[in-house]
Amino acid sequence: MLAAQTLTAFAWQTIPVLAPAASASYGIPDEHIGFLTSVVYLFAMVSAVIGGSMATRFGAITVSQRALLCCAIGALLFGIGSYWSIILVGVLIGCGYGPPTPASSQVLARVTPPRLTNVVFSIKQTGIPLGGVLAGATVPWLERLWGWQIAAFAVTLTCVVFAFALQPMRRVYDIEAKLNAHEPTPRLLDFIRPVGEVWRRPQLRRLALASTFFSATQGSLSVFVVVYGVNHLHLSLVEAGALGSLLALSGIFGRIAWGIIAEMTRRPRQVLLGFAISMTAGLLALALAKPSWPLIAYTGLVVFLGLTAISWTGVYVAEIARLAPAGRAGEITGGTVVFTFAGPLISPALFSIALLLTNSYAWGFGLLAVGTFAAIFLMIQVLRGDPDVEPTAQPDQRPTS
Repeated sequence: MLAAQTLTAFAWQTIPVLAPAASASYGIPDEHIGFLTSVVYLFAMVSAVIGGSMATRFGAITVSQRALLCCAIGALLFGIGSYWSIILVGVLIGCGYGPPTPASSQVLARVTPPRLTNVVFSIKQTGIPLGGVLAGATVPWLERLWGWQIAAFAVTLTCVVFAFALQPMRRVYDIEAKLNAHEPTPRLLDFIRPVGEVWRRPQLRRLALASTFFSATQGSLSVFVVVYGVNHLHLSLVEAGALGSLLALSGIFGRIAWGIIAEMTRRPRQVLLGFAISMTAGLLALALAKPSWPLIAYTGLVVFLGLTAISWTGVYVAEIARLAPAGRAGEITGGTVVFTFAGPLISPALFSIALLLTNSYAWGFGLLAVGTFAAIFLMIQVLRGDPDVEPTAQPDQRPTS
């Protein structure tokens, strides 16, 4: 599940990495390719809901395979370099990027011992920043050696190979396909129903809304941290790029570390509240940062935000899976991912508008801080409330091999 999540994120992150080299072939400025972000996250929202329901119907491994193949086709079309296919690239990558989170929740909620839930889900969620690190570490070298199109085709091949490598796991983990073999084909309403169920259950609704503000911060930081370093802090591109790498790497470490802490303390909701408070403080500090500050101060601030704003998803997804009805972790997670992906779908555009109107990054980071401040109150309400539903763990359904 970690590998599937990593490779779908790898396919998505390959596009902005190759954008400067690919822009001439597409005949558009490389910054315009960045508009694919909205297309990708729009279809990731839709595919996450469908993927969660399909995982409940057909199994998580089958859904993960189809997601990888969508990303493979998207990378292939991107490598062809046709101006008219660029939107379709975003659609396919988005359709592949959304399902792995709810699909993996479906199988992991069933096979993970309750005492290890936060740790296991946190390790799996490192796949998203790990995919970004993998793209940044390998794709530029492939582009330098053989050109950007070969680099894109290499991503296609990687996704296809791993999709087929998952095939033997279907017999072990896709028990839903056998249990639901005679069930009717899902209708459109079946895909939408989990979103409504999340909204009707107060605890799930509060957590989902908090995730919107968390992911808005995560998405905007990932997009703007390097540009902010160059344009506002007057760092060199190398220094600003290093800050971007530190943000992702500290996110990988933080996801695992916070998963362990949440498991040891048995207080995942308090950990999520701590994320909201820490993000707010870090964003305000970033808004107040001056070019005269020493580089070590920026470095520490970026690492702090990596350990909070990039590290929250594992504990969050584990808590959603714990609150979901038995056997429906993937479906409910898919319902919450709609709220989660709404953050990075909207926040970079709002950040850009604030930057355009004020010519100040402080307003953009300030808006994000307002959102995480609202998440503080949402998490306080979660702490005061009672669970909506019962845990999912069912030891008797764990596979024997």
